[in-house]
Amino acid sequence: MNTCPAGVTISSTGIRKAALATVTGIAVAGSGTHDVSASYDGDAVIAPSVSATIPLTATDTDTDTGAYAISATSLTLAAGQSGLSTITASSITGYAGTISLSCSVTSGPAGAIHLPTCTTGQTVTLSSSVTEGTATVQVGTTPSTTVTAAALPGANSERRWVLGGSGAALGCVIMMCAPRIRRKWLTSLSTFLLAGVLGSILGCAAGSSRDSSSNQLAASSGTTPGAYVLTVSAVGSDTAKARASTTFTLTVR
Repeated sequence: MNTCPAGVTISSTGIRKAALATVTGIAVAGSGTHDVSASYDGDAVIAPSVSATIPLTATDTDTDTGAYAISATSLTLAAGQSGLSTITASSITGYAGTISLSCSVTSGPAGAIHLPTCTTGQTVTLSSSVTEGTATVQVGTTPSTTVTAAALPGANSERRWVLGGSGAALGCVIMMCAPRIRRKWLTSLSTFLLAGVLGSILGCAAGSSRDSSSNQLAASSGTTPGAYVLTVSAVGSDTAKARASTTFTLTVR
């Protein structure tokens, strides 16, 4: 999502139920396709609103100047992993200067979510004696997450039922194995047995009163598997701002 920079002029016609606005001078970060939408904060008369998102394709009008060339290594990652792509800059016409790099994701699978991230803060310096240099681009992906039923509320209801019922079962065993126990001990044993039965009933009720949906698995998808194209752009520190670009493929498993 991109925001219009300060100083952008928006002209509109119509003042009540509908308006037509024209926006010029939108600046985006890097070439490729960007999602753009318009929003209105609202006022005393018109409620706030947000427009639908439309794609905006940006191309770099500053083509490669041929002073140097850059290349990048491809990556294969599982969702949730991160990795480094090595960028190599090579002088073509004896270029001397510092080369700044930037990176962006320019294409991916249709409907992809949790797009990869691509960052670099490194530079490469070339000179008459150093005609090749390297830097790295950090690529990251989002992992998928799953919460098991054991970690959700209500997952231990069966355990309460087993523990409650075990008291009743133990009481029955003792009664059968001790037929000549004194009456006062039988009274105590009956009380113990009743407590065990009540415990099992309450345990069952507590477990059954929970919403069964709480025992379902909760999952969140990570970066969509597939092939992504990432573009690396380079700008030189020389007066002409010599440029070069390259692409590499990220495969997410």
